[in-house]
Amino acid sequence: MKRILFIFLAAFISFVATGNDLGKLIGTWDYTASYAPPGYDKGQLVFFDKDGITTGQVKISGYATDIKNLKFSEGIYSFTVTVEYQDIPVSFKLEGDKLTGKASSPEGDLPIEAKKVTEPKE
Repeated sequence: MKRILFIFLAAFISFVATGNDLGKLIGTWDYTASYAPPGYDKGQLVFFDKDGITTGQVKISGYATDIKNLKFSEGIYSFTVTVEYQDIPVSFKLEGDKLTGKASSPEGDLPIEAKKVTEPKE
């Protein structure tokens, strides 16, 4: 019984820690992807809390698309976004008020950087 309780407690702590790490993203981030096609090379990542879950949108060229499967594992944040009917995996690290990472497009990996521009509302 103690063993089962310990496993449950460890899993719960892991889940809470992951949720807290996702919460660090909440706010608006201006991104640049230098090698992306024009119109996709700049935009915003907007992360927010919806019903206790951190989620977000990517805003590109005047439209917004929801992110899917936002996760944090071993220091890496990741999500998938659909652009022109293609699912694009994105992964990055958080370093202060800056995100650095890559988007894996059909043409290859594209480096992405983002800088936080707003603080979350409380």
